[in-house]
Amino acid sequence: MDASHLTTTVVFDDSKTDVSKMQNALSAGGYPVQNVIYPENKPPSADAGADQTVTEGDRVMLNGVFSSDPDDGIAAYQWAQTSGESVILSNNNEIQPTFIAPEVSADGESLVFTLTVTDKAGKSDTDETVIRVNDSPAVLSHTELTPQQAKDMIDSNPDIILVDVREDSEFCGEGHIPGSLNYPWNTGVFQEKYAELPEDADILVICRTGNRSHAAATFLAEQGFTSVYDIGGITSWDWEILTCSEEPPALTASLNTEGGVSLNWSQYTGTNFESYLILRNTFPNAEYPKDSGYLLRESDVRVTSYTDTTLLTGIFYYRIVVVKKDAALLHSDNAEVYISGKSFPVSGLFSDFGEKGLYVYDGGLWTGLTGWNAENMLVWNRRLAADFGDHGLYLFDGSSWLGLTEWNAENMLVWDDKLVADFGEHGLYVYNGSSWTGLTEWNAENLIVWNGKLAADFGENGLFVYADGAGWTGLVKWDIASLMIWKDKLILIFEDSGSICFFDGVSCELIYPGNAENMHVWNDKLILDYGESGLYIYGSWPGLTKWIPEHIVNWKQGFAADFGDKGLYFYDGASWTGLTGWNPESMRAWGDKLAADFGEKGLYVYDGSSWTGLTGWDSENLKPAF
Repeated sequence: MDASHLTTTVVFDDSKTDVSKMQNALSAGGYPVQNVIYPENKPPSADAGADQTVTEGDRVMLNGVFSSDPDDGIAAYQWAQTSGESVILSNNNEIQPTFIAPEVSADGESLVFTLTVTDKAGKSDTDETVIRVNDSPAVLSHTELTPQQAKDMIDSNPDIILVDVREDSEFCGEGHIPGSLNYPWNTGVFQEKYAELPEDADILVICRTGNRSHAAATFLAEQGFTSVYDIGGITSWDWEILTCSEEPPALTASLNTEGGVSLNWSQYTGTNFESYLILRNTFPNAEYPKDSGYLLRESDVRVTSYTDTTLLTGIFYYRIVVVKKDAALLHSDNAEVYISGKSFPVSGLFSDFGEKGLYVYDGGLWTGLTGWNAENMLVWNRRLAADFGDHGLYLFDGSSWLGLTEWNAENMLVWDDKLVADFGEHGLYVYNGSSWTGLTEWNAENLIVWNGKLAADFGENGLFVYADGAGWTGLVKWDIASLMIWKDKLILIFEDSGSICFFDGVSCELIYPGNAENMHVWNDKLILDYGESGLYIYGSWPGLTKWIPEHIVNWKQGFAADFGDKGLYFYDGASWTGLTGWNPESMRAWGDKLAADFGEKGLYVYDGSSWTGLTGWDSENLKPAF
């Protein structure tokens, strides 16, 4: 027989027989293979198992064993939960994964799971199963309250103790009733700390749905506690709840009718609370424990008020500190209170009249403060720091002077709420309100605060910056004639060349033209004084005037410039207006007024339309109070 004329169909399993080998075998036997045809793959069939009914706490098994595929077999199983209280499966890719039925309310809850099966060809199918979780029966050994009964009891009894036995993550993330103590039941914290609770107190216990609260309330009753109430779960609570915050409480301070200081703060809602500390000092940002101790230590997180009955006068700063069990400290912002008995002005003008002494003007009257001549003055934390030369440096709080040091402060600056003073050959020091700390023995010719750091020009030694905890860092070595901050950069004019440098903390960018004699910042603009060449604005370089200013002071929306014999003028951004032909020896912006000392002519203030004489005395130094 001639086999080449015969046609037949051969079906075989290619998972067990190699197709190429079969072709070769048939051809060798005289039966050449003309074509190989693969039948179409059929999709699998997913079966997630029958629906089940279980009780909370039960071990539940999902069953995908009855899933099938008609041809090439199932390659992968994938379980997913699509509804109900979230649970964790033992393995999402197993045929029969397991989980523990979660706590549910008395009404129970349905959990829905899907099973997706995929065959070797990539085709898939999905099926769904429902697991009904019922609440476990409760055996009461204590009093059970409805949420409304619990709310009424809390409102009528300020001494009631409320214990939440959920875990920290639930207590913080899901919210809790204000004033609750957090003693988690499942991790054993409750069992360790229950003895801290008074046995005769009214104790309310709450959890998420009522199961853990029942267990904890039963436990307390077994330990001899006589007034224990199970109020169920937070899911049934319809009133105020708090979520956790690791922020320190907000503190307020105010005078009460008895002359004490009433302190109130928001309850701390974070974790690991140990106690509150209340600090009081005469300068802001007091810290514990390195500063002056504390007024109160309170271990009850629910306490949110305190009255300081200490007889005080003057300005005081209060802070509340949260001490955590891990020794971390959280400091609140300062709460400032001014206690009457002092007369420190809130908008006054200090003026040193040389041999006549130091006075303050409150807007209507002058008051003498001392007969000493203040060579340098600075307002710091609502106090006046005044350097009286050989007499030393003093602090005025409104009624009395406090001597800080006998040294003469040649330069002073406020930095990080502290007083920085350069004492010449004694060096540079910082005062925190209670003590001095030496920063360096060098003499600072100029001081400025830049990006939160203290920048100091030490003449031939160069320019340095100082940061707490990091010490001094050298920036440039050249001798600096003028130093200023503009747009977060240090603007330097060098002594010898007059060159102008923009320093960003890394490099120094020289700008053209240089040889500026002085500079001033106004309304985010840099004003450069080129002497006889005139006054210019950097960047667009419009010339403002060819006159040479002796003083420039920002005032209102423009600036006032003293041009010596030519008089005092005001620039509003577009044009100049003459204010007076007199030449001020010094001037200051004072609120919405301009205070100017005209030497023998006396001290005047300008309100934008006219001048008012304050005194015929010559002021050697002017300083607005605030």
